[in-house]
Amino acid sequence: MDRESLVEEIARHVTVVVPALAEAPPGPDANLLEIADFDSMAMLELLVWLQGNYGIDVPDEEVSPENLSTVGRMADFVLRQR
Repeated sequence: MDRESLVEEIARHVTVVVPALAEAPPGPDANLLEIADFDSMAMLELLVWLQGNYGIDVPDEEVSPENLSTVGRMADFVLRQR
């Protein structure tokens, strides 16, 4: 899967986790941590989905804004872990 497709797929899932974003899904560089409806439970749900959907492991030390604060960073992280 290429990065662009991965970004689109992750952004779609963000709208499942946070339905309030369905009208305007986040772009690849939108900081999810600054979105009021995107809380720690949403992040946890998204992490579990990333691991299950892409068959990757997200070790505790990798859970950081550098890897997971935007859809684009999540896509890059998934690609590095595969």
